[in-house]
Amino acid sequence: MLKKKLLTPVIILFSVCLAVLGFVVFRNRGEFIPIENSTSLTAESVLNWQTYENIEYHLRFQYPPESSVKELLGLAPNFLQVNLLEKSQKVQAIIMVKGDYESKDVIDFVGAEPEEEININGQSWYFFNFPKGYSNSPPFTTYQNEKVGFLYSFKFYDLVTDELRDQIMATVQIAP
Repeated sequence: MLKKKLLTPVIILFSVCLAVLGFVVFRNRGEFIPIENSTSLTAESVLNWQTYENIEYHLRFQYPPESSVKELLGLAPNFLQVNLLEKSQKVQAIIMVKGDYESKDVIDFVGAEPEEEININGQSWYFFNFPKGYSNSPPFTTYQNEKVGFLYSFKFYDLVTDELRDQIMATVQIAP
């Protein structure tokens, strides 16, 4: 008898929790959720930064005011490339978003297995490090994330300091 009395409130509480969770997920569907501050990112450090946003590819990130971005669309079907450039127009980073990809593309897109999986502001990223470059490229690091049907890759060349790279990655938002 006592078990029946306890079971009903537990079921009701569970149902209410599911309903609230469903409402929150539905309400935020397709919207960017504000990032949490990380130890390497403060409001002051990105106060004057510019924001890149592409709604179609569910992507938003911030970058320093002395840098610029160049968006390249139409290089391939369902593919976006954004180049982050320094003042001299040298490429600091390449951000690529690929839709309609296969699981093998996670490795093929970068050309190696990830070194580790890291968490940045609640998002899981595969980390790749190429201290001697790859083929004829200069040294670089890459972060990859699979989310909302897209494969996201942030490739940072050695022109970018580790601190700046970490600050940029801390601002990355991928809308659900």
